[in-house]
Amino acid sequence: MTDVMPINGPAKFSFTFSNSSLVSLLDWPPVHINEFEWKSGLKEIERHWSILQTKTIWSPWPILSFCVGSVEAPLPDEHLSPTQRIARQVIMERDGGGSENIKVRFFLFPHDKPTYQSQAVAQVICETKVGANIGDLKMWVDALREEELSDENLQDIRIAIKMVKNYT
Repeated sequence: MTDVMPINGPAKFSFTFSNSSLVSLLDWPPVHINEFEWKSGLKEIERHWSILQTKTIWSPWPILSFCVGSVEAPLPDEHLSPTQRIARQVIMERDGGGSENIKVRFFLFPHDKPTYQSQAVAQVICETKVGANIGDLKMWVDALREEELSDENLQDIRIAIKMVKNYT
């Protein structure tokens, strides 16, 4: 089982989902989400959760909590217009008839009890195909660069570094 690495920034701090807090935010998920897409994508990722929760994930910033940030999942044919069904068929044939992708993003926080999405300093992206074998997924970390961090992010990071040092 390989570690999940950041695509931008150093791998300075490691964590696992099982050792971090799953949190709910006041402003998330947004009210305009497609509820079917959200639920079906999460259901597919939950099939992989036994593996996801124990993977070592690296980030440039210390991570104390996480939440689901976004979900991309294909809609079933009955929710598509005839034109959309034809377009999907053409794309699937072009791609060799493979299944469609599911992508779930988890916001990562250097705070144990964040309240807003803007407190996130990175995200883990998990990508798999509909019905893929358990563990057949791609994962990576997309982190804010130092110049993209807000003053609040920087303060949360300083506090998290102290907390992490006290645990080790």
